[in-house]
Amino acid sequence: VHLTVRGTFVADGQVLLPEVLARAGYLRALVSSNASVDAERGLTQGFDLTEVLAGDEEEDAAAVVARALALVSRHSERWFLYVDVNDPQAPYEPPRELLGETVAPLGAPLPHLTHIWVGRVYTGKLVPSEDELRYVRRLYRGELQVVDRAVGELVEALRAAERLDDAIVVLVGIHGEEFFEHGGAGHGRNLHEESIRVPLMIRAPKLLAPGKVTAPVDLLDLAPTLADLVGAPAPDGWQGESLVPVIDDPQPPPRLVLAYMGDGSRAAIVGDHKLVLGPGVLERFYDLEADPGEHQDRR
Repeated sequence: VHLTVRGTFVADGQVLLPEVLARAGYLRALVSSNASVDAERGLTQGFDLTEVLAGDEEEDAAAVVARALALVSRHSERWFLYVDVNDPQAPYEPPRELLGETVAPLGAPLPHLTHIWVGRVYTGKLVPSEDELRYVRRLYRGELQVVDRAVGELVEALRAAERLDDAIVVLVGIHGEEFFEHGGAGHGRNLHEESIRVPLMIRAPKLLAPGKVTAPVDLLDLAPTLADLVGAPAPDGWQGESLVPVIDDPQPPPRLVLAYMGDGSRAAIVGDHKLVLGPGVLERFYDLEADPGEHQDRR
């Protein structure tokens, strides 16, 4: 629908969330640590203010949050702030103080070279030991701690400005990371749970009661949900649906959730089951609660 197979280039004519929020009277600001977020790809479409910190010496999540708050703090009107952080991707190189007493095992990669380790594991040139995997996972968790700390700083800044309870705060991941669960590493190469299951948290105390949705949902649903929460009409071309009815229903009905790869592979989740299709070939239908070790990549 958005005419993307490989790479990310938003097709002309697509209506993005910041454009919808512009019609609702919001100032829209984007601060990113990912150099791929640029106007050429169409990813800055609809924003009033855009800054990309990639390439700077201090581009971790805390720096991105600090710059984002500085960018919008002088604007008193309603704003939509999109903070894009890139920390939990290889190389996994968190600050040393976050690792505690963690010691690298013999043969483990140096943190700043873990992107090379990912490539070697993915291409089959390296079969990592359990100690090695445990260490690299710990580095990855260290990067998640960096993000966690930055999110805390964002929340505290909103609280100090007395805007937190009026805000809709969303935390979302765009992909997971594989650590040899199915013989590979990194992301973007398969449709296993470790790659496509991501966190999605929405805090809107004046609009939504606290709770947890256990039914699988699709990130396509996030933009319609936010539009719904602020009372803005969603464009007809959007595929997703607002999650507000799902959030309000303690036992929502099963929903169809889809994920695609550029080679035609697809994964569909319906209720508690997942259907995996290769390029035109049915591969396996299995229970999500079963042992993931039983389900190897057969594509």
